[in-house]
Amino acid sequence: MIKTSMASSTTVRRAPAPKPCGICEKTANINWKCDQCNWYLCDQCKKVHVMVDTVTEHTIIVIRTTGALKDVEVGQETGTSFAADNIPCSKHKNMNSMFCQTCEQLVCPECIANFHEEHALDPINKICEEKLNTLKDHGVRVSQDLFNCQTKIKELETAENEQNLKYKDIVEQIDEKASELKEAISKYARDLQEKVESARKTREKVFQMKKKQMEEAISALQDEETKLKKAIHSNHAGTIFTATSELTESVPNYSFDAQSSDIIDFTQGETTLKKIIDLFGLLRHKEESIIDFKVLKSYTTDFSFVDTVLTTDDKTALISNPTVKIVRQITSSEKLKTLKEISVKIFDMASTSNNEILMSMFGSPDVKLLKPTGQFQQFMSVSPLFPLALHVTKSNEVLIGVKDEGENFSPTHISIRKILTFSMDGKQRRSYEYVGQKQRLFTLPYSIRTYHNGNILTIDRKSKIGGRVVTIGKDGKLKWIYNGNISINTRDTPFNPHDIVITTMGYIIVADNNTNAFHVLSGNGELLTCKVMKDQGISIPNALDIDNTGQLWVGCCADKGKTNAKLHIVKIL
Repeated sequence: MIKTSMASSTTVRRAPAPKPCGICEKTANINWKCDQCNWYLCDQCKKVHVMVDTVTEHTIIVIRTTGALKDVEVGQETGTSFAADNIPCSKHKNMNSMFCQTCEQLVCPECIANFHEEHALDPINKICEEKLNTLKDHGVRVSQDLFNCQTKIKELETAENEQNLKYKDIVEQIDEKASELKEAISKYARDLQEKVESARKTREKVFQMKKKQMEEAISALQDEETKLKKAIHSNHAGTIFTATSELTESVPNYSFDAQSSDIIDFTQGETTLKKIIDLFGLLRHKEESIIDFKVLKSYTTDFSFVDTVLTTDDKTALISNPTVKIVRQITSSEKLKTLKEISVKIFDMASTSNNEILMSMFGSPDVKLLKPTGQFQQFMSVSPLFPLALHVTKSNEVLIGVKDEGENFSPTHISIRKILTFSMDGKQRRSYEYVGQKQRLFTLPYSIRTYHNGNILTIDRKSKIGGRVVTIGKDGKLKWIYNGNISINTRDTPFNPHDIVITTMGYIIVADNNTNAFHVLSGNGELLTCKVMKDQGISIPNALDIDNTGQLWVGCCADKGKTNAKLHIVKIL
């Protein structure tokens, strides 16, 4: 039997220290006490205690009814007596001595003789005890409801705090974007001003040179004019003949257009709301942020699965399959056409700013560079570790997910699973492995992307059939984790992310291998929409990339035992 502690049978005082559980000796969740054993019990041990045959009749008391733990002392129950000799009858003003079950009212001897003689009568003590037990049972429910409400309000407060943090993060992102644009605009303005000043100085030199030429021409012409006037007014034949013989036909070059067309001008750009939105971004509610997908083209490969896709433009891409040790350059038109095929077993690949391809070698510590000529060049080694996911940022920083030789999904306390960042000259810059008190960030960093604000998004594989999206800031602090959509991801079909991309509008698209779905997230990790793509022919999506026109390329897996994996080109609506 479980009951709430009542004022009539308990003495309440604050304990100087939390009471431990009488079974496990822990102090957490001590919400119960056994009357007979005089033990305080935690939630788990209470369930165990009441299942023991020898104590099934023990009385368990709820001692947490207001959210604060109370120290309760309960005496042994030897039966309950009630003062029932002072309740007057409402009709006869006599003392009541019985309770009529038939009429459900208190009755005195006179009432019994006149109206209740054949009715079911019980002693007041018995009925009072039954009603007291009813009150106690109701008290248990009230206490539990109160506890549930208090728990719920804590959950609401937590959700409110989390929401406020998200709004704060959005404001910070807006401030960062404003500062970024201000700095970019100021720098661009300074560059233009420097170019104007340079052009002004160049033009000034031309003016000074031409001005000097004009001054020299004026001086020469003034001398010539003086000679001519002297000869004309001399009235002497010899002077006139001499002056005439000394006339020159060379006229100084004084042609100069002060308004030359090569002077630069400034054409102002448009400052429209659309231009500002395109540059800065905008706020969207979830219902406004839902995007959709439409398959434009579908191709059949001879792979059992397309493990990676790396587009080079809207027509060509590199696809790989480690099982057959092939990286293939293909072009899409009416049919899929192979342009080049390289025999190499890779885990991942990423493109640099000068169109060279980095590849992490499967089962090797090496990361190699594929030159446009088709030749491989050693980029770096992460020995004794092994490279997994690769990503090159817009600033040409290389991010590499690495692991040690240990088993993929059961890292120990000495295992190494982290993301390393390097400059293009191979110098290591940062390492991301733990957060807080040595809490491991990754089990297997499988795919990496960077968001517009610099956050690092990682597909973290937890098992062969499940994983999550882990997002950290540039400072290594954990931002958010996405564990899937509870409406489609269940125990039988867990969230199984295999690749991730980010659109120019900031949408995050995750390919869920188990449910044939695209999970679309906001930059804060909130699920905006989840699209199951099986009805459009996309089955077991495995690899993603976005080309230079914004189209989504999707590499898939074939059914078990087959070698007809699909490659789709999808328009994001």
